[in-house]
Amino acid sequence: MTSSAALCSPKRSGLVCPLLMTGRLRASVAIAVIGLGSCFLMPAPDAQAKRLIVAQASSPPSQPSPPSEIAAMLLRQAGELKASGDLRGAVETVRKAIALQPNLTEARYLLATALEEAGDQDGAISEYEALLKSAQGHLDSHFRLGLLYGQRGDYNAAIRAFSTVLRKDQDHLAARFNIGLAFRKTGDNDWAKRHFELVLKQDPRHAGAHTGLGNIAYDKGDLREAIDEYRLALDSDPGYLRARRNLAVALNQNGDAPQALEEYRAVLKLQSNDPLLYLEYADTLRATDQKAEAAKAYQQALNLLPLTTDQSETRARIETQLKQLMQ
Repeated sequence: MTSSAALCSPKRSGLVCPLLMTGRLRASVAIAVIGLGSCFLMPAPDAQAKRLIVAQASSPPSQPSPPSEIAAMLLRQAGELKASGDLRGAVETVRKAIALQPNLTEARYLLATALEEAGDQDGAISEYEALLKSAQGHLDSHFRLGLLYGQRGDYNAAIRAFSTVLRKDQDHLAARFNIGLAFRKTGDNDWAKRHFELVLKQDPRHAGAHTGLGNIAYDKGDLREAIDEYRLALDSDPGYLRARRNLAVALNQNGDAPQALEEYRAVLKLQSNDPLLYLEYADTLRATDQKAEAAKAYQQALNLLPLTTDQSETRARIETQLKQLMQ
């Protein structure tokens, strides 16, 4: 049988083995751990150390962050990426937040707006609609959907979206103006006029609403009223090119070609890449017998016109006008 001295030899460990100690010494020394043929001695912990060991043993392990905190962090990162112009990074990051919290309204809205800015209309519409399933009262989403529906030519859907906004907020000026535009696109000038007039009650200098009323008057053949409305629009916003261009058309139709030409020239200084604008200008020059200037304008329109089949009739018309002027 192996002796206790053989199990724990002072020569092998370099330490004093408790098995060889007296009872008094043994009481003052900690546990002797015997293993692998040697003794490992640990000093006896004092009272403070014992309390520390107990406290550490009883402390719960650190818990991972809950999904809500991670989602909030990802949402902040996505917002920063979007603000910096990194739309792709924003979309990827916010999708991770939505995966953790699918009904997080702020995340859905940020994703939808990022997709819209990136030109993904279908994706943006899908996200706005998904958001409204859990947050039906989110007016900004209804409004953005109205704009997107209008851009796609679904004017009835746009009207429904803007109507939802106006039922909750009658003073939402942008929704009021855009629903007027949508009604006009459907051919309902009566409702369009009503909404444009309501816009002007809120903002008498709203250039878009004045232009809308001018367009309705022009459609009815009331050129004098149309001209007045376009001028009111330009009084409010001299740089509103749509009103100035429509004013030129109305003036020309009303027999005031010289003034119409002045308005066309003012528009062309700021918008010189529109072939149809040059075509209108050229037609007005030709009508006033300014053949050389008309020929230049027709040629510029021809140069700017896209080489596509849908523009073939317009191209043929311009070429015919040029041939006649050259005779």
